[in-house]
Amino acid sequence: MNVEVKKLASPYILTFTEEADVVKELVQKSYKKQKGKFIVDGYRKGHAPRKAAEKKYGKFNIYKDVFDELYIRAVNEKELEIIDAQEFSVIGPFEDEHPLTIQAKVYLQPNVEFEIGDLKIKKHVSTITDEDVDKQIELQKKSHAKFVNVVNHDYEVKQGDAMIIDFIGRIDGKEFEGGSANGFRFVIGETKFIEGFEKQIVGMKVGENDCINATFPKDYQNKDLQGKLAFFDVTVKKIEEKIEKNIQELAGTKSIEEYRNDLKQHMIDEAKIKDDETHRANVLNACIKQAEIEPLPNIIVDHSLENEWYQMLERIGKSEEEYTNGNTGIKEAYLSQRRKSVEQFEVSRIFLDFAYKKYGLKIDEKDITAFVEERAPKLGQKVHKILKSMEKGHNRMAVERTVKHEKAVDFLLEKITE
Repeated sequence: MNVEVKKLASPYILTFTEEADVVKELVQKSYKKQKGKFIVDGYRKGHAPRKAAEKKYGKFNIYKDVFDELYIRAVNEKELEIIDAQEFSVIGPFEDEHPLTIQAKVYLQPNVEFEIGDLKIKKHVSTITDEDVDKQIELQKKSHAKFVNVVNHDYEVKQGDAMIIDFIGRIDGKEFEGGSANGFRFVIGETKFIEGFEKQIVGMKVGENDCINATFPKDYQNKDLQGKLAFFDVTVKKIEEKIEKNIQELAGTKSIEEYRNDLKQHMIDEAKIKDDETHRANVLNACIKQAEIEPLPNIIVDHSLENEWYQMLERIGKSEEEYTNGNTGIKEAYLSQRRKSVEQFEVSRIFLDFAYKKYGLKIDEKDITAFVEERAPKLGQKVHKILKSMEKGHNRMAVERTVKHEKAVDFLLEKITE
């Protein structure tokens, strides 16, 4: 077989020619396999001569499997990594006694050139101090805190407490839109009021009424209120005191020392995971920056974006029509917003495909099973269910590609880490 690949600006033109005797044999096999379905006037079903069926149905419709077979042979012969193929056409005659020449537009995996050279990346290692542990304990105290209704009418509200108030806001003696509310609950110090509002509320008691003044910022989103002085009649309806757990309550049955030591070790383990993930990303980004990678064909990014769009719809259980409600701009905005991230993702995949092959890396079933066992808990799935889903060819290919990429990154980490 003669195979030629000619590059246009984008895409490539693939031309392949097969000898007449090979084509004739493939055509005869194909017709014999299909002839039972052809109905031609003057002949019983499945008994029409090949020429008569070709005249009625057209060679290009009948022998699509022949074109596919020749295309696969051409791709394998040249070891081409084709992303997409379009616009197949026959060049010259398609007759038994003539060679068959087929042409198509194909998009190839972008070419990559890369050498590790003297590239080195130092890994950052986080340290966890006793001060870090103290800060984490304070955060845990706050996260486990409870709000308890205050029944003591002499209790004065403080920072961190929750309260329910009624308020009426006025500017120049007139109420304004959005300036009043009943039964408004908020936590002091965690709610964005205009400056000075919360400071004047601190110290108030249940049932107390007071007039608070505050000035809207000059850059406030509502232009009608910018820079205006407002007065608020505030009535405290309820106060909830924030009660944090003490360290012994956090420790439970452990001693405080055991609790601190366990927490510190947990923080060390978490920091190591984060350091590892950051270092992997840094090494990969440094390699990609050093590599020379041909520009991505738009079709790669377009396909990836479309897949991501439909996967998102599947996750939320809606059709495209339900999600967009007929507004095509919603999809366009989503694809536009995600395009840069998808481009970066595809560049990473292309580089890792290249690295896996360049350095002669290999994976086996043990690698695949280990990967699934490691990922399954993070995905909230059972190992056997993931392995079962891999019986579908495209699922297995996706997992295999990911495992190959992990192997490539591991190799680069070993070579590049200082």
